[in-house]
Amino acid sequence: MAREPAFTGYRVRGVEPSPELRAAARSRFPCLDVRPGTAYATGEPDSSHDVVMASFLFIHLRSPDLALLELARVLRPGGLLYVVDVNDATFTGPEPILRMVEAHDHHYPGDRTILTELPRRAREFGLELEDRHVTTVRNTGGPEPVLVRDEILLGVREGWGLLAFMRAQEASARLFDEAQEHYFRTGCEISVSIETHVYRKPPGHHR
Repeated sequence: MAREPAFTGYRVRGVEPSPELRAAARSRFPCLDVRPGTAYATGEPDSSHDVVMASFLFIHLRSPDLALLELARVLRPGGLLYVVDVNDATFTGPEPILRMVEAHDHHYPGDRTILTELPRRAREFGLELEDRHVTTVRNTGGPEPVLVRDEILLGVREGWGLLAFMRAQEASARLFDEAQEHYFRTGCEISVSIETHVYRKPPGHHR
């Protein structure tokens, strides 16, 4: 983000709870300020940031409302919160794969469908949805990813890579094996959406 022309002149700061990931970030981007903290306790002062970005964060949170409270606190009035995440509520595919996704999401400690209701929940903390963009990821491309308008096209194997992490969950391991067998046997189409939400803290709102 710091390299984007739109953010020229901004001071960019990262917040990361893992010491290992902080060290990796500092090694890769030595010019950036990366500090310890979490989505629930950033350690940043009240009304101190013009823009906050939460990239693939909210689906992992047990308490998204606490994160919204904290991110609204550190935003200046008129500031923007960008949220980028997958939304499993948009997943399309045949029944064996849909069952696996639903079983995984049921046992997952976070909420991989949180973006469906995030606008309503954000409003409770004074954050109004200003823009929303949807990019659909499909497995109808070739080995190299192809970016077209509002779509990312992946190959069959690359498409399954989006779901391969679900095998690690014991509760859905059997369903994973069934889904994987069906996927590669039939060459079926699957898709899921990645959403970008832009929320604004209204001017004059100091909560």
